[in-house]
Amino acid sequence: MNYIKINDNGAIKEIPLDEIETFCKCPECGKEVKTDLYELCGMVEETGEMPFDIAVWCDECHDEAQTYRRQLRHMSEAYSRMPLEKLREVYNIISPYFTPECYE
Repeated sequence: MNYIKINDNGAIKEIPLDEIETFCKCPECGKEVKTDLYELCGMVEETGEMPFDIAVWCDECHDEAQTYRRQLRHMSEAYSRMPLEKLREVYNIISPYFTPECYE
């Protein structure tokens, strides 16, 4: 059993991790989001990120972002009609978020 220790007025208590409620702030709107430690552990394993660096979005912001992501996937045809100056602008906006290893 994994647990944390807390000092409760001089008495040390051991609290199992699965009994602890954890929260974070949505990185978009700042709304408090209840998190699941087991899911976070899975995300750490999947992404290699530190647990304290993983962002958990609220349902509303997540759904809105997914809508934009779906729309952007279907817009790739538009690149063939864009002038070079606009392609550069789009590239400069997107490139910091591009990770080539995702496509290997």
